[in-house]
Amino acid sequence: MVRFTLVQRTTFLACLFSLLLFAPGAHAQTANAALGGCFNPFVNPNDIAVPANVGDYVRFIAGNELRGCLCGDAVSAVVTLTGLDAYKGIQASLVSDPTAPDRRLFRFVDLKVLPQGPQDIEFNICVQAFRAAGSPCGGSWTSEMVCTQRRIRVNQPRVNGSISATPSDLYVAPGRLGTTTLSWSTTVATTAQVSVKIKNSSAPATVLSTALTGSRAYAQLAPNYTYVFQLHANGLLVAEREVIVREGASGTLTATPNPVSVPLGGQGSTVLQWTSKNAIDTQILVSVNGQGSALVFSGKSGTQTVPWIVAGQSYVFTQILTGEPFNVLASVTVRGEVARPPQPLTGPWSNPARSGQGWDLQRLGTDGVSLTWFTYTASGQPIWYLSTMSGETGEWVGPLTESTWTGSTATFRNVGTAKLLVTNNQWRFKWTLGALSGEEPIVRTDFGGGATTMNLNGLWYRPEEPGWGVLFATRGTTQVATVCAFAGSRPVWLQGSVVSASTSLSVPLNYLTSTTLCPGCTGSPSTNIQSAGTLTVNGISGVPGSLTATSQLSYPGGSWNRSNVSLFRLVGP
Repeated sequence: MVRFTLVQRTTFLACLFSLLLFAPGAHAQTANAALGGCFNPFVNPNDIAVPANVGDYVRFIAGNELRGCLCGDAVSAVVTLTGLDAYKGIQASLVSDPTAPDRRLFRFVDLKVLPQGPQDIEFNICVQAFRAAGSPCGGSWTSEMVCTQRRIRVNQPRVNGSISATPSDLYVAPGRLGTTTLSWSTTVATTAQVSVKIKNSSAPATVLSTALTGSRAYAQLAPNYTYVFQLHANGLLVAEREVIVREGASGTLTATPNPVSVPLGGQGSTVLQWTSKNAIDTQILVSVNGQGSALVFSGKSGTQTVPWIVAGQSYVFTQILTGEPFNVLASVTVRGEVARPPQPLTGPWSNPARSGQGWDLQRLGTDGVSLTWFTYTASGQPIWYLSTMSGETGEWVGPLTESTWTGSTATFRNVGTAKLLVTNNQWRFKWTLGALSGEEPIVRTDFGGGATTMNLNGLWYRPEEPGWGVLFATRGTTQVATVCAFAGSRPVWLQGSVVSASTSLSVPLNYLTSTTLCPGCTGSPSTNIQSAGTLTVNGISGVPGSLTATSQLSYPGGSWNRSNVSLFRLVGP
């Protein structure tokens, strides 16, 4: 037999097959022979098992064969098929046997296989022949009906399947991807394939699974597309499901500035700005420190000032679709911080009214200041204190620490507090030291000029002996060096300068004492200066990261001699 597979969606059932066959002329035989005996209705194939899947079409041939007992040309016949009510027939063209066109007339009939399982298809073929009275063969009748019963068996294996997608209609914000969960199963199948493609796209489908039964999430759904998920079983398309992805609402929400700088005891402001797309209306909610939420603004877009930001508080502003608190379009977290003072310029500072003592200031990133205070003890000997300061309540604040040398490293102890603040554009230094306290204005020391060959600005130290170091200040060709060393275990400082465009420097250092410039001391500022030796350094042009240094230093109470040691920049330039 010949078998064709046609993809048809309809399950409508047709029940009638008919064909008008015009028989060609035949040779004259017996004049009064019964016309019905000249026809032989047939079916091909007959009574066979046909394997087929649901949706397939099984083709067979039905017709009549002339037996050669007719005479004359005025003969016609009608072939009628009955008993096929459960199947749909596809009519084909009338075809004659090319080897005997006058003996065989037939037609093709296609039966659609329905999901009913294996069964026999039984039907009748009836041939009604016609001949006009007075034909050459004679006789007086005009028609005769001949019927015969035939059978075809269709063996249908019931290959079937189903597929679902949840959700099958969803909204996805622009720039994002949505997810649907697929579930599928097959019946009487040995192979399966789940695939996805974009509807009306020429791009090939993507295979997602070859399991006969399963479930999985598909998370590549872009808005404004329809996706078609198909299930094939044994190579046949048995089920499909469409998923429509629509572009959902989206929004933007910003706060400027953020964080908000808040003056001490006051409130700060930020400006909220928001937009939306595909939204009927939106609302702006705020939650303070995670405690509940409150409506503050509404509108599809807008700009509003929030003037009530408090230092130390966290504010979460959320944009939602109006009436849908769980449909978040955008959010921003705003923090209130104590207003920090500006960071001071780096380098040496002094109080011109009390010349002879000073400070070195270095920036620690964007939120810290390193301060070294060069002053004197009550007995007039030089001493230095260190403070690492952070911005608090509009001031730079930190503990004041004193160093003690152990022989190979230094230890530190807190001896007071240090503060830097700006009042009327004037920097001021405030301190406490034990029971003493004080405050004085300071300005950045200006010196030197010309083109710089080697920029040494910053604090340099030796990793093998932490706790001592050298502060360099470079201005053009002038290099100022301050060595933070020790006399025994007590901290001392020595200072000197040199004007040179060379990368090899020899800086003469001095040991200073004063009985009028110590913390809490009074009287006219005065210092006593004595030579303490030389600091020699060798570097490279530009901004070196390391130096080779030699110190030959001697002063009351101690000495500081180091030969060809490596110094590394700790902070600066």
